[in-house]
This record gives sequence, C-alpha cells and structure tokens, in this order.
Amino acid sequence: MMDQRTKYVEKLSTQIIAWDVQIERLRDTAENATDGEKFDYWLSGEILQHKRSRAVEMLCSMAATGNTQWEKLKSETEEIRRDLRSFLRAVAME
Repeated sequence: MMDQRTKYVEKLSTQIIAWDVQIERLRDTAENATDGEKFDYWLSGEILQHKRSRAVEMLCSMAATGNTQWEKLKSETEEIRRDLRSFLRAVAME
C-alpha cells in the first residue's frame, strides 16, 4: 500500500507529463500563429515552462525531505498547480 507522499509524487509526476504535452501544443500553435500572436504564445510557453520547472524542482526535493518540510513543499506545489491551471484556462489550453 502506498503512503500519501508516494501517491502525491506519482500524481505530480503525471501532471508534469501532461504539462509537457500542453507546452508542446502551445509551441505548435505559436508556429502557426500570425506574427502578432507569436510573441504572446511564445511568452505563454516560457511562463509555463518556468512554472513546470519549479514543480519539478519541488518534486525532487520532496523525496529528500522530512514530513514537516514535505507538507510545506506540497502546499507550495499545490499553489503552482492552481496557477498553471488558471494560466492554461486563460490561454485556452485546458
């Protein structure tokens, strides 16, 4: 039986893979966009990539922390997940 931390790490790992797909779709959309839209798509992709990278850093840290630190990282990661969901909705990728 998996503990709560292991389940969360697996859930976050799956989410990161989904973000990778969405970032790639956004970059593909940027390639086919008008010149005026390309920068907006590019910027959106960069923002998503940055947030995704931060989530990966936190995921790696979770494996090496104690319970108190893990709860803090989980809380921060949930904030990143909410930000990413909101951002993806704003750019109509979710």
